[in-house]
Amino acid sequence: MVEININKCEKGFILKGVENHKHFGHYIIFYEHLNYVDFVGCMISTKHFEGKNISMSENHFETRLPDDSICEVVYNKSHLVIAKLHKFGSMGPFYLCGQLSRNGVEFLDEVVDNLELEDWNNYIKRTKDF
Repeated sequence: MVEININKCEKGFILKGVENHKHFGHYIIFYEHLNYVDFVGCMISTKHFEGKNISMSENHFETRLPDDSICEVVYNKSHLVIAKLHKFGSMGPFYLCGQLSRNGVEFLDEVVDNLELEDWNNYIKRTKDF
């Protein structure tokens, strides 16, 4: 697991935010930059969670990172949380743990590209009666 500066992230990088993870956080898929500190991200879960998450497949994940090291995060009954989330630099430092494949990035775009950006609290409010 290698620490990574958010400014060097690319769409599909799977990150672990140390501060976020301390509080039962999920792995984050980097989607796009917002500014020099914050970014748009998506979440991976292992649960379907009453239709709030969508199933992913093995071909959505790489098994090796660009430096040829083994990915820590690979397909594991993975589900994409259907949300485009504002992720904060304060959730880090961030570690690169995996990467989506080209198919995975295309899947990500299909699911979240047209969604509105929201923070975690708004996501909870939006989905609590789902």
